[in-house]
This record gives sequence, C-alpha cells and structure tokens, in this order.
Amino acid sequence: MPSQLPTIDLAGTEFFVDVALKQFRQAGDPLNTIQFNDIQRRVDASFILAYDIKSKGLYPWENASKPYPPHVIEIDVPAPHVLDPVAFEPIHRGHPRPTFWIGETAFEVDVFNMELIEKDDPGNKIRFGWMDDHGDYYEFPFDRKDKTMSFLQSDDRVFVRVPQMTQLDPVGMANKHGLAVHYVLGKTDFELMVDQTLLARRKNGELPTLRIGDTELVVDIPRDGLREKGSTAVVVDFGRLRAHEDDVLSPFYFDTKTARAWEPPAGLLSIPDSIVMAKIPPEEALDPYGYAIEHHVSQYGILKLHPPLLHFRAEVYDISQSGLPKLVQANRLSFNAPEKEGEPLTNGKRI
Repeated sequence: MPSQLPTIDLAGTEFFVDVALKQFRQAGDPLNTIQFNDIQRRVDASFILAYDIKSKGLYPWENASKPYPPHVIEIDVPAPHVLDPVAFEPIHRGHPRPTFWIGETAFEVDVFNMELIEKDDPGNKIRFGWMDDHGDYYEFPFDRKDKTMSFLQSDDRVFVRVPQMTQLDPVGMANKHGLAVHYVLGKTDFELMVDQTLLARRKNGELPTLRIGDTELVVDIPRDGLREKGSTAVVVDFGRLRAHEDDVLSPFYFDTKTARAWEPPAGLLSIPDSIVMAKIPPEEALDPYGYAIEHHVSQYGILKLHPPLLHFRAEVYDISQSGLPKLVQANRLSFNAPEKEGEPLTNGKRI
C-alpha cells in the first residue's frame, strides 16, 4: 500500500520512496515518477537531484544551462537504503556477500561499505578507497603474513589485483544504488558512480560555476580561486580561506556590490548592507576533474568521491551570525562612540 511507504519532501511536494520499483512517486499523482536510474549519485549511493519545481520532476543533466533556471534547484537526497531501511533490509539480507580469495585467505566483498573483510578475522578490513583504481581493476600491496595492506618493503609483500565491485557483486551494487541489475552489468565502478555526460562536458572545457547570492563566479583551480566570467582576476582566493591542517575552506565575507571577497578594515564602525557571510565546498568538490589535473592525483578516486557538478550555490548567512557586530561595538567603544539605543549597526538596518 502506498500509505506504508516512507515519503520525502522535495521542495514542498511529497513523494513516496519506492525501493522495490526504484523510484520516487508523487503523492496524489502516481504517474509522476523520478527513476533512481536517472539521478546523479555519490560514492555513498546518495542522490544529487536537479529538481524542477515547476514540473515537479527531474531536470535533465544533459540540458542543464549555466546557471540553472530559477525554478531548478539541487537537492541532496539520502541513499535508498537510508530512505527505507525496512524495505531495503530483506533485499540486502537475502543477498549473500561474494568471496574473494587472496592466496589462501578468504575475504567477503562488502560493496555497501566498499571493503574486503577477512572471513576468519572480521576486524581485518581493506577498503577499496585505499586501493589504486586503474579503471578496470584495483591494485594494492598486500602482506601475505599479516594478511592486510602494507606499504613496507618485505619479502611477504605482493601486489594484488582486485576486480571492480560491479564485477565482484553486480547484484549488491544494483541494490546499493537502487538500480536494476542490467544497468550495472558491463560498467566499471567509475562509470556507475560518475555521471559521464557531466564529466565529458567538463573535459570539453566547461568550467563549474558558483553563485553567491545573485553573483555568478567561475571556479578556476589553476588560479586557486573564483573569478568573474570574462576576467582572469581572482575575486575569492582559496589560499586565504584554507584551514590549517585540512582542505576545508573557511567561511568568508563577500561584498555582493563589488562581487569580491571582503575583509573588514581597521576601525570598522558600521557594516555595509552589501556584505554577507558565505561558505563554499572545498576545491576538490567544486571541480574534482580540474583538481586532479592540477595536483596530479588519480581522477578515478577523486571523481568517485566527489562526482562532478557544474553549478553550485554558496551557503549565505546573515551577517548577524558572524563576529562583525561585536567588532563594530568594540571599535565604537574604543573610538568613544558608544552605541546608542536603537542605533543601527548596518546602514539602515539593525541586526
């Protein structure tokens, strides 16, 4: 019964999650469906849905303009087995894990967690993400004595080739991604996880874009930042946003009037109306293909981890959520200009 199916809200419209039929089906309009096969997926099998609010359906990736029309938004949707674990569990439970042998050691193939698990020692796991993906097979150094991955030189170390997960367990991969098995057969893991149409567009020179409010900027990995269309000048410098030990980009102030990153000047006494606080994904997520080329890393690995997209929107926060109001207050006190009751901290607005 449809009423027994879980539902998901897509921009105000309720859809049933039908794992058996591998589709989202609009409540009240069963003919309007969104097939799992047609949606871009991440490595964890979650969806990246380009949703058309007007038609209440999927906006075709191959027809995606730059930027999207105002009525098209991107929605992150959990994987099928997360959306409906009750219905999904019998599918998963009824499918035994295949066995992969390395010498005389048996490993179970767990495509859901993307790892090999030693049968006699389930705590010994080798993740596919640690292996080198050569396109049609994986490879990694294996210690025959310790029965695990090893990068230490040893007489016991050998290099092991592992077939693609789509070859090792096509049924499991189909279940994981909510697809029909025939859709998986003949594909590599890379072909299944990465939208090949979008990747081709990126390889043909189409650069990703990112919107901050109404400002559209181009992601330029070689220049290490964001720039305006038709200009080579970087207006948001990634290098100035990087956190200390990792690649996460810190939130930053952005001037929507000048279309560039903004830093509060010394002695700031009021906040311009055009200033917002923005947060954007790291470079490898904004342009994984360009990042792989620039930094000489495996395209297979990074593109599976960050499937290519061509349009992004920054998270924009109200400036009141930043430290600027307190900075202005402190500056006013230091300049003997204490804030008066009801006096605005921004031009024409109190925050």
